[in-house]
Amino acid sequence: MGKEFGVVTNIRRANLSHDRGWVILEVVGTPEAVEKSLSWAREQGVRVEPVGAETPS
Repeated sequence: MGKEFGVVTNIRRANLSHDRGWVILEVVGTPEAVEKSLSWAREQGVRVEPVGAETPS
């Protein structure tokens, strides 16, 4: 995701088992790059639920 879309990712928390799990993933980049990366994740079958967003000052 980072190389493909030019974003920086940081796993903040995760809980995984052999067949499912969840991850709180921080994605940093331009608004366009972040949206493209999240759209790609959705296309892969990942449920994306934003938990907070920072806007540049």
